[in-house]
Amino acid sequence: MSDTDFFPLISHNHAVMNFADKNWYLSDNGSKNGTSISHKDGKKCLLAPGEPIVVRRGDKIFIADEVVLVAK
Repeated sequence: MSDTDFFPLISHNHAVMNFADKNWYLSDNGSKNGTSISHKDGKKCLLAPGEPIVVRRGDKIFIADEVVLVAK
């Protein structure tokens, strides 16, 4: 991964996903360039460090400005 253009924007321990109560949760670990999620309705939300958000089918997850997962 260190040979990609976005490598300098992503922290070593940038964000975490956990599965609990039949849902996936995404949480930013206080990263320098942020973690955000774009819901199916197009609304993009920047995560506050340590505040988990539910990831739903069709959401796009951004680490810094890079899309890393589209939940289907």
